[in-house]
Amino acid sequence: MLKKRLAGKEMFKNIATQVLVAKNTKNLFNANTLRNIREYYATMNEYDEHGYAPIHQSAQRSLLKSIEKFVQTNRNQLELETQDEYKFTAFLVAVKYGQITAVKLLTDLGSQLDATTAQGLNAVELAAAEGHTDIVDYFVTLNSPKLQPWPTLFKLLASLAEDDVHTAARCLKPLLQERADGSVSRHWEAALSNGVVPAVIASLKNDIDTRAKLTSFRLLLHLTPAPAVQSAILAHPDALTVLNRLVDTTAAANSAGNSSWNAPALMRMLGRLYRLLSSSRPEQASVCVKAGGLGALCRCLGLLSGESEPDALAEVVEAIGAMVKGNPSHQSQVNKEPTNIQQLVSFYRRSSDGQPCLHKGLLFALTHCVASLAEGH
Repeated sequence: MLKKRLAGKEMFKNIATQVLVAKNTKNLFNANTLRNIREYYATMNEYDEHGYAPIHQSAQRSLLKSIEKFVQTNRNQLELETQDEYKFTAFLVAVKYGQITAVKLLTDLGSQLDATTAQGLNAVELAAAEGHTDIVDYFVTLNSPKLQPWPTLFKLLASLAEDDVHTAARCLKPLLQERADGSVSRHWEAALSNGVVPAVIASLKNDIDTRAKLTSFRLLLHLTPAPAVQSAILAHPDALTVLNRLVDTTAAANSAGNSSWNAPALMRMLGRLYRLLSSSRPEQASVCVKAGGLGALCRCLGLLSGESEPDALAEVVEAIGAMVKGNPSHQSQVNKEPTNIQQLVSFYRRSSDGQPCLHKGLLFALTHCVASLAEGH
């Protein structure tokens, strides 16, 4: 009889099948089946010392078959919360522990994607905080209105908390950086429509450390080759003002001996941004000049060394050349700046020993810029 019971239990693993057998037969095996079902249901709701029920443990370890079995038995298991201070659902447990296959399964099974922890963190914020960029990428691809990954990430990027800025940037970088062939990210339109430009500008305006600002600035540069992104930057009421102000902040930091302020990296990025904006269309160059961009670039010349920072200097010089090319008014304005064409020409020689500059990138940039300044004169 015992062997028969054991064989029957093995045969009817599926709970739904066991229920049908129990309802439609009246033998001794039936009573054991019903007891097994009651015990199974009770076990599903037992919590371990960490406050995790079996479905949470399965999500944590990506035990897919177990997750499916729990949900098939009782769909309420999907939204069963952990008995700890976080109140995770199985979906949020899978997100926290980076179990992307479990996240996908629980999504397909119908988990509430807009579930939040007791602290108010949603799935996107949780994945970002834990550094699970693959899950964030999946959420972006999923494009569910209940998740809203782009607005969530850009809200973090514009935060006054530096940790939030770095968290957002860590997730946004693989989404926004250029593709292998050098073309703009396939996500640029989604990023633009969801507010990447105002988020970055807010980050640059905020009182956060230079590393956080540079991290945010780089994200915008990945997308700047797209003409629509350039238009959005120029249309933003504060964008160019905030960017130009970074030069003055850098100068003040240098005067104060603040070594944490990475002037070359910031000047290089500013130069690249203005070069892209000015070389695309002449009218865009005029907008940049009118907003003080040419003056800001000329001030950069006084903050950089051709010997120790030639790459950054080359980018700034190229931007000046692009901004003045073919426009006599812009050309003449350079000489009105404290750092003028004489400063540019001086970079052909090293300041330390007067020997010719040997950096090819800088020499090319200087020659191109001087030619643009001399054009028509």
